[in-house]
Amino acid sequence: MRFYSGAWGEAYEMDPDRAADSLLAQAVQGVDFPKTVRQAYEDGVRIFLEMGPGGSCTRMIHKILDGVPFQARSISSATQDEPSTVLRALGMLIAERVPVDLAQLYPGSSPVEDKSGPVIRIPVGQASFGRMPLTPQSDGFSEAPDEGHRPSKGPFPVPPPLDAEIVSLELSEAVRAAETTIQAHEAFLRTAQRTQELAEGEYARQQELIRALTVGGTAVAPPPSRTIAMDRDQLMEFATGSIGRALGERFAHVDEHPTRVRLPDEPLMLVDRVTNIEAEPQSMTSGRIVTEHDVLEGGWYLDGGRLPTCVAVEAGQADLLLSGYLGIDSETQGLAVYRLLDAVITFHSELPHPGEVIQYDIRILRFFRQGDTWL
Repeated sequence: MRFYSGAWGEAYEMDPDRAADSLLAQAVQGVDFPKTVRQAYEDGVRIFLEMGPGGSCTRMIHKILDGVPFQARSISSATQDEPSTVLRALGMLIAERVPVDLAQLYPGSSPVEDKSGPVIRIPVGQASFGRMPLTPQSDGFSEAPDEGHRPSKGPFPVPPPLDAEIVSLELSEAVRAAETTIQAHEAFLRTAQRTQELAEGEYARQQELIRALTVGGTAVAPPPSRTIAMDRDQLMEFATGSIGRALGERFAHVDEHPTRVRLPDEPLMLVDRVTNIEAEPQSMTSGRIVTEHDVLEGGWYLDGGRLPTCVAVEAGQADLLLSGYLGIDSETQGLAVYRLLDAVITFHSELPHPGEVIQYDIRILRFFRQGDTWL
């Protein structure tokens, strides 16, 4: 197996020291993905498989190697189900004459074991009803019976007795079969009843969540002496309305793009105000923004009277606002969307409770590109 360093852009012999050097170089210098892909192609690599998630690397490889023969495919596409994506990738490999072992995917059927054991023989249809007398057939038409001479009434012939043991066995088998059917039906009814109860409980919980989301809580008013750079109404305009109206005319052209960075709509819009912005608009350089979130009394997200960790982290959403303020939408032209790749969270105190205000001091140091992706 050949290993490539994303920082050096070339293959290297794998050992602990060289691997450590490669990781250090990658951390310090970053990844030169185009150089690495081109070097792999020069080394004879013609098929590139991306393990996912997504297909970002596959799309970059198609642009890097545009005009030369190769195959690149992701086995974790966002637009296809995973089994179908894996099968398509395997089909591509087979078509390119790459040996593929499908034994794990399509194992052969296991041979049926010949288990010999006691045999119970049940006679069926062997009850003795005796021999029925044969009525001679007439060669011609039968004459009408003489109304004056009717057959005398007498005792009807009694059929010979049935074999009691065989009849009892057949009846017991039928009873057991009926009991099995009844038991299976009762089990089905119990399962259906349990499923119905679970569905009703889930529906009730969903209704409670909906009521909690729509009712909300009581906002904590900021002290009147605090400097406000953007209030809640301006932030909602940025989130759901026009960026031109929220940030000014120099951003109006962004409203024509198919997408842009936004804050989320209610109830997940957790930025209550911006107290400070230190950045040059549309500069794509560094910047700083300070925001606040009020922990609401009776808020929908409270857990045990505290702000949950996930919401405390999510409330630091204004990196979206700062990215847009610094001009990222003018670079992407609305053809890229935001994604948080990683975060390191440090807790300096216990989780906040209602009545407290959380302050977020968010800074962007620089932007850089990896292929068509801005980081």
